[in-house]
Amino acid sequence: MPPYLTNSDLPLEIRLDLPPSLQVAFRYAFNLSWRCRSDASDREAVAMASGWDAVTSRFRKVGTEWYPKETSRPAAFGVKRI
Repeated sequence: MPPYLTNSDLPLEIRLDLPPSLQVAFRYAFNLSWRCRSDASDREAVAMASGWDAVTSRFRKVGTEWYPKETSRPAAFGVKRI
């Protein structure tokens, strides 16, 4: 059974820092990593890092608010950005 079944199961500091939608992203990534590393001694640390990576790879925090990072889109007319 995953350690965090609902957002209310998350540690308080995560619930206070992240809005509910990002808590869900964190929780899913954490739980997936937790299940995949069932025999690892660093299981919790890796799962925690996975949860934060799921959030910070797509969002950035400015002050106390979280904002989506800009997506990199291909330039017009098929020209690739370098």
